[in-house]
Amino acid sequence: MPHPVDTFHKEYGFKLSPQLDDVQHYEILEMLHRYKCVFARDMTEINVCKGEPLKIELHTNRKMFKRQYRLSEPDKVEMDRQIQQMEKSGVIERSSSSYSMFNCHK
Repeated sequence: MPHPVDTFHKEYGFKLSPQLDDVQHYEILEMLHRYKCVFARDMTEINVCKGEPLKIELHTNRKMFKRQYRLSEPDKVEMDRQIQQMEKSGVIERSSSSYSMFNCHK
């Protein structure tokens, strides 16, 4: 039966330096395994942040405009795909704020 650390390494696919000796390699895998709750392989594995929601106090209500960067068509498609994936998994939600289109949710 494989060791949980070996299974974890295979599932998460961490690429570790080939310069590490076997002991260092295993120690790093053990540490990563110990804190695996902070690693997400995809959007569905992101957990809710613990703590108080962030509230930003504004110094002024004056709206700022920053010109958006132009994206190539393939980049637009990829951006839309990622936004839809984050919205579907609950990482972000649509905002009613005039300052932002999305709010971080998790």
